[in-house]
Amino acid sequence: MTIVGSEGIVGLSAALGETGVMDAAVLVPGVAQTMSAERFRAAMRSSETLRRCVDRYSIALLGHLAQTVACNRLHSLDQRAARCLLLSRDR
Repeated sequence: MTIVGSEGIVGLSAALGETGVMDAAVLVPGVAQTMSAERFRAAMRSSETLRRCVDRYSIALLGHLAQTVACNRLHSLDQRAARCLLLSRDR
């Protein structure tokens, strides 16, 4: 599980052409923008800048997920809950 704010992309794997099941839930009120996966892929094909940005985001997301896995293994439930609340507040 990860928390995505205005800096992120929900459905990144679908946007990159992978198929599979993904769940997403909105936990707090806010504003979001949507775009079909095909339109996003077309935008990436036509923009090197967007492609590099998505590449960097993907690498950062992998780092974040690795840190989350380590956190879930090494920290208490209270510590993990605090991390989740802080991430939610930041976003």
